[in-house]
Amino acid sequence: MVHLVWREDLQKFIPEPGSHVRWHREGWALTRFGADGMAGRTEVDTRALSVLLWGDSFVEALQVSDDKKMAAVATQIFTRNGYEVQVLGVGGSGQSVADYLLAMPAYARRFSDIQAQVILVSNLRDLLPDQPTQERARFFSQPTFRIEPDPKAGPGRVSSPRNKRVDALRLSILRKARRKAAGSLGNLRLAPGPVPRPIDEPASMHVGDDFRYIARRLKAASDKPMVLLYCPEVPRFEQGVLVFDDLDAALAERCATAFAREGIRMVNLAEPFAAAFREDRTLARGFANSYPTKGHLNPAGHRLVARALYDALTSPSDALHTD
Repeated sequence: MVHLVWREDLQKFIPEPGSHVRWHREGWALTRFGADGMAGRTEVDTRALSVLLWGDSFVEALQVSDDKKMAAVATQIFTRNGYEVQVLGVGGSGQSVADYLLAMPAYARRFSDIQAQVILVSNLRDLLPDQPTQERARFFSQPTFRIEPDPKAGPGRVSSPRNKRVDALRLSILRKARRKAAGSLGNLRLAPGPVPRPIDEPASMHVGDDFRYIARRLKAASDKPMVLLYCPEVPRFEQGVLVFDDLDAALAERCATAFAREGIRMVNLAEPFAAAFREDRTLARGFANSYPTKGHLNPAGHRLVARALYDALTSPSDALHTD
């Protein structure tokens, strides 16, 4: 369990500074959390030239060691090429674009020299409204598009006497177990009846003003150059056959068009991921103790993302100006 504490200046929960997590469900890694709750970053210079890398568990990356996380690798690449820039992974499991939007102003006050904002998504549905995966802040489409903060977040949750006792004893896992049990009991069926059919087609039915709305909100949240990194599940095994097409390729094109209208560049890593396998059989996803091509990015995947981030921010259109 990642023990969370409330951070007033950031107006959000962060992993407890000085704590660590040892992960073994995918990969096998130790992650340490520093003063700002960033995974793998124990020391941060708030006055240094910084690139903020926003994301969910793919950026938090408990599956790989700290020096192999994409933010650390990207920082190394910048340093080797003469840029004094730190890439900071502002990632946390369960976060979505709604969380990033609400947090950007607070981080702009915390870090005085932000050079660029980078957002990583592994599933384009994370940019769409009304998604069941939105665990914290929410993006709604009805009655109008809107972003609402996490109703469970805030200092009030921490001040609860019960929560204080649970957190002091490091028994947060019991709170999570209780929530999971309540959710399971709520889904019990004790009588026959109709069952909702799962929706497994691409999320193209949501495409339209929603992408444009999110792009406009992101652009308004920061005056810094902004890049969207898209990491599709490419290549992947389907019934034992390795395939290289992205099921959401059409959706990705529409997203890129909508974001480009707001001056936000989208970088699609489908081809770099595919090329890495064709060249030397490198897979971006999967570990020795998990299914190949599935789940989170492995160290090779983090290196590919870090290189894409560097290339995007040093290209003529998005060049960093560090002088």
